[in-house]
Amino acid sequence: MNETELKDFEALANVIANPSSSGSYGTDYQKANETLNTVTSNLENWDKIHSVLELTEDPNALFFAAISLKNLFADNWTKVHKDKKVAIARYCIEFLKAKGPDCKREVLNAVIMLMVKVVKLSWFDDQAHQDSIKEVLGLLNISIGHCFIGVLALEQMIIEMTYINKGKTLIQNRRISVNFRDKYLLKIFGTVVTLLNELQPKIAADSSGPDSDVIRQALYHCCSLSHKCLNFEFIGVMLDDTLQESIGTHFPLSWRETLQNFDNTGAFFAVAQTPTLTEETYILALQSLCELASCRISIFESLENRKHFVHNFARNLSELMKNQSEDFCSSRAISRHYIKLFYKFEMNFQVRSFVPASDDGKQALISYLSDLAEFTILVIKSGQSYLRDISIHLLAAWNRINVEVKNEPEIVNKIEEIVVNFIEQNISDLSDDQEDEDDEHFNEKELSNLTQRFDIIARTCKIQIESAYNCLNDGLTFLMGKYSEELENSNHELLELIEKRFAWTIRVVCAMMGLGFAPKIPPPDSDEPAPEGQNECDACIKIIDIIKKNVELNIEGTRKMSELFELAALSFIGTFRSHILCDTRVVSKCLSENQDETSIHCNTSYLRIAGILDSKDLLGIVEIFFKKTILNLFSDSKPIIEQDLCIMNTLIASQETRKYLMVLETTQDLMENHFTKYEVLNTLDTLEYLSEFYRILSIFWDVNDYVDNFYNYMKPVTEFIRELLDQDPSSLEQRKESILRALEILNGVSSGFSQPEAFNKFYTWFSQGPNEIISLVFNNFCEDKILLKSAFKLMKSLLDNKSGRFKPQYCYLNGFLMFKEFSQIVMQYFKYVNMYEGVKVTGDKFDNKYEFIDLGICILGNLISGNYINFSMLEYYDDTSFVDFCKIIMTLIVAQDHEELSSFKVVCLDSYKVMADFLKHHSDMMIRCFEPGLIVKIIEFLLLGLLTENDNKGRCCDALKDLISYIYASRGRLLNEIEEILKIEEGIFKQILKTLLTTVIYEEHRVIWVFAKPLFPTIVLNGRESYEAVKAEIVENEVNQELKEKIEEELTQLCSDVFIDPSIDFEHGSPNEISLSKRNKDKFGTNFTRFKNSLVKFK
Repeated sequence: MNETELKDFEALANVIANPSSSGSYGTDYQKANETLNTVTSNLENWDKIHSVLELTEDPNALFFAAISLKNLFADNWTKVHKDKKVAIARYCIEFLKAKGPDCKREVLNAVIMLMVKVVKLSWFDDQAHQDSIKEVLGLLNISIGHCFIGVLALEQMIIEMTYINKGKTLIQNRRISVNFRDKYLLKIFGTVVTLLNELQPKIAADSSGPDSDVIRQALYHCCSLSHKCLNFEFIGVMLDDTLQESIGTHFPLSWRETLQNFDNTGAFFAVAQTPTLTEETYILALQSLCELASCRISIFESLENRKHFVHNFARNLSELMKNQSEDFCSSRAISRHYIKLFYKFEMNFQVRSFVPASDDGKQALISYLSDLAEFTILVIKSGQSYLRDISIHLLAAWNRINVEVKNEPEIVNKIEEIVVNFIEQNISDLSDDQEDEDDEHFNEKELSNLTQRFDIIARTCKIQIESAYNCLNDGLTFLMGKYSEELENSNHELLELIEKRFAWTIRVVCAMMGLGFAPKIPPPDSDEPAPEGQNECDACIKIIDIIKKNVELNIEGTRKMSELFELAALSFIGTFRSHILCDTRVVSKCLSENQDETSIHCNTSYLRIAGILDSKDLLGIVEIFFKKTILNLFSDSKPIIEQDLCIMNTLIASQETRKYLMVLETTQDLMENHFTKYEVLNTLDTLEYLSEFYRILSIFWDVNDYVDNFYNYMKPVTEFIRELLDQDPSSLEQRKESILRALEILNGVSSGFSQPEAFNKFYTWFSQGPNEIISLVFNNFCEDKILLKSAFKLMKSLLDNKSGRFKPQYCYLNGFLMFKEFSQIVMQYFKYVNMYEGVKVTGDKFDNKYEFIDLGICILGNLISGNYINFSMLEYYDDTSFVDFCKIIMTLIVAQDHEELSSFKVVCLDSYKVMADFLKHHSDMMIRCFEPGLIVKIIEFLLLGLLTENDNKGRCCDALKDLISYIYASRGRLLNEIEEILKIEEGIFKQILKTLLTTVIYEEHRVIWVFAKPLFPTIVLNGRESYEAVKAEIVENEVNQELKEKIEEELTQLCSDVFIDPSIDFEHGSPNEISLSKRNKDKFGTNFTRFKNSLVKFK
């Protein structure tokens, strides 16, 4: 680049960098941007742009030149000569050495990003690229400024190594990542720890010195770099025993010496205790400590080494609690990581297990646990809602610690104090914590999994269960009194806060009931005195009284309780049903008029609650619960309606529960007036739950005593649908909501019937008119996505036979007619919208395209797996409807962009599932009736599934195994069909073999065994000659000479004693050819196991 071109480049860069000086993104800016893009997007200008880096001193020109080269290289890295790659990497390092400390930060970042991109993508091209890491490490020893630059570069290098680059497969990216890890990661970590030990004393001694700001930045990036080293993706590429440990950071064995040296861990404790650092630095130091606290315990060479690490870690944690707890807990962001550190340390190292040992370190651990208990109580009593939420991690740790410290009175007393304080604080604190929830750092994830949170709380309460129940009962008594008082005062704000505490207490009791935690109470005929205080029976009865009060307030319209309370009450109903109402003894007592004959004595479960109630009380409780669920159907809260329907579903899940629900007036009213009384579900916001409501209702009807009245129950629905069908087509547009309502009702009723006789009664009713609503939708609303989806879901539901409700003696003909009608509708629709040609859609791709594709796939899946139609009869009568339908759906699947399809996991899962089922049952039909081009696309789609990171590899392997095995077994009579396939794609079977072998060699060994299923029949079908050719190609592509020799040796051994005939003769066959006999399969299985294990150990 000459001087004039250089000045022009600089001018363009400055115009873009300073748009305000050229008219705020005006014409000059747009023109400069277009000109610069033209220059920097052309690979032929590589040398010119490189010369800009060498010649210019302008920071904006430097920035744009570096970014342009990085983008050019990322898009065209295979076209750049390796000498240019080496030259640009060398220049970047020299630039960082010479100009790095003085240039702007954005220029520095751009040059570093260029360097790491070149080094990563050219890692195996030249040893000079790998040696670049050593040169970057050398920057750390020049000056504090160079040290800062070196840390930045190494941090960016690790980020790049974990990134999957465009143009390289997952396997290629992983090979580079693993090689970098094995050669340099440990060295980088050791260097950065040494650097931390050097920088931390400087900032601790002089926090306001001339270099203090640079040192603080360097400390921050050192902590960030160390965390990235510790957080590197180790799992999946380990070669030792790491898979035996389900938790922990899986460091390689080469890290053993570094981790056993506690001075390396101590560096992060020192940083965490250094004052005047930024919040982000403390967080990174704590995150690094969390990784070290989670390191797999097998990394330690002996028990003594592990004990030494645990004792030192515990001692440093005690110091950290004494010095920094108050400051760390005052920050929401820091406190999350700080508290999780104690949890991870206990969960991984099981500190409790070292306490009973009578050695020198016992007292130190007792002291640590005592400090931890004081810290836990401090967190609980803090009054901060965010600390109360994350204190769950501390409670989880104490659940484990309690197991081994029962003989340590000091710790046991502390644990009781923790339990009591935790319950009292959560119940009695009526302060408004809305301000905390609105904070920008509020972590919703901490509150999302309520089941897990309250399970931990319940297990903590079990430690001191008598004290816990006494606290819970006292708390409920306090809240009930406070609630009655504030109801009279109409203090709605305080009422809402009390309802929140009610909700919390109810969920704790539910969790304890769910886990079966209860104090041991002697049976009524025992002489053993009952324990003092209250028990879980009191708590449950009080909660039932609260729910009864809630029902009364709802009916009177006095008070509409908060959503949190409603959800907690529903949770209690579900738990009460699961642990009490489902028991047959309770049912007998509930329906019995003579209480004495059905008394229940039980001291080991919550059934004693039923034992102290008479049958009238039990029926009253059941009615309260059912009324509660019915009332909640009128709620305007979607979460309440959703959980309410879920609870209704559990209440009617068993025959026992339904027996006493059927005798309630509420139930009879629901069954008879479902259509008119619950029209509230017709609103647009809750219409999505109408289907589930009618599914539950159908379960009531699906009882022999009631199904005979089905026509009477459905009479209002029949009249409603008939009115819609009789509408003039011009007025249907105004009745869309009503049509949608009808479809949802039909979908729910269809899903609810599981018995053959009941379903046949429903289908007889459905086929006498209501079935016409599906044709009505497709004929008049072919552009309305909502109605079409509902119609698709109805067809999918009607064809579902998972419960075996289609029986030949009841509805064989009905099933056949349904298939004919629905398949014709689906085919016409997909042809109409042209979706099977992979047409592009606007808006939400799932709603407007892929959800329809998924529904079509599921319809075919239900047909194949339903086992109620003999499809061979269709072929016998020259009926091609099933073949045509399968072609449409398979074309629909393979026509889509695979990357886009894979982004929708449910659609991808259903696609591979239906292909596996289809090829298992209909490989013969596909080979004979499908076009060769479509068969090739189906095979290629399955191969893409093997190469994509998803959960469908097993299904792909099953599908290929069934297809290849069938082709091999029928190769004589299918010779013409096979030749037609080979005309489309000559090497298709060889491609399958190469894909399978390559994936087996380079794939993670956790999921590799499923590939043995299709590999053997594929090898058999291809024959020795093709196998040897593929083997040679794989070996030639391997760049590592040592690994190349190993792969060649193992691929040779893989088929030893298996091959007999050198090739497969499709036309005549051979009496001595290799077969898929059991002997050969067993031999290959043994070879495959040895083959994979050998490669895993070698790599």
